[in-house]
Amino acid sequence: MATNHWVKDRVISWLATDPKKGAVALKKRLEEDYHLNLSYWVVWDGRRMALEELRGKWDDSFEHAFSFKAEVEKTNLGSLVDIEYEQVGTKMRFTRIFVALKSCVDGFLNGCRPFLGVDSTHLTGKWKGQLASATAIDGHNWMFPVCYAVFGSETAESWSWFFSRLEQAIGSPPGLVIMTDAGKGIDSAVTKIFKNGVENRECMRQLQTSRSAFEVRSFKSTYGQHVELIKVKDLKSTTI
Repeated sequence: MATNHWVKDRVISWLATDPKKGAVALKKRLEEDYHLNLSYWVVWDGRRMALEELRGKWDDSFEHAFSFKAEVEKTNLGSLVDIEYEQVGTKMRFTRIFVALKSCVDGFLNGCRPFLGVDSTHLTGKWKGQLASATAIDGHNWMFPVCYAVFGSETAESWSWFFSRLEQAIGSPPGLVIMTDAGKGIDSAVTKIFKNGVENRECMRQLQTSRSAFEVRSFKSTYGQHVELIKVKDLKSTTI
């Protein structure tokens, strides 16, 4: 009978080429190549073992966080990498990390409009949480990453921590506008941390999609004509 170790030895080279290949696809290929019936869970566990051998264990990655910080600060002088842990019993548990590469900060301050879009998305791997980022627009109208962070959930405290680190990294450039949605403490955190005339604006798309069908019709009739006045050509002609 095939075991998870047997599966691991045969799929590891396949996963090295395509690590996103799932257990169902691996099971089908193994059964076709070796003419046998396999349990889905045996294949699933063999796949897990193969990925751990290729990439290392999930848990071990937290042990390397400070090595990552040291390497970034050595190779990209002036970068900001902030890692926080909390004590649980006799052990330390990772809570969040903020990363702003000096080259990205300099690129934003010297080559982009004074505008940042800030939002977060759910992490869907083994460890849950939020991946947040601040993104600018460069001279080609392309997205330009400025910083990113990982934290537990969207709360006023988490966003205040994120914006305090962002302000530490970039300061308060003249004319800076930060665009966010209106949820879970993010808008209040902007105005709490950033002073000196920094403006907070809410995303028009998010405002529209978060309203009911009736509210959307009213929203469009009230504000739609004003939004249309902002032409693409006007944005492209804006000087940096």
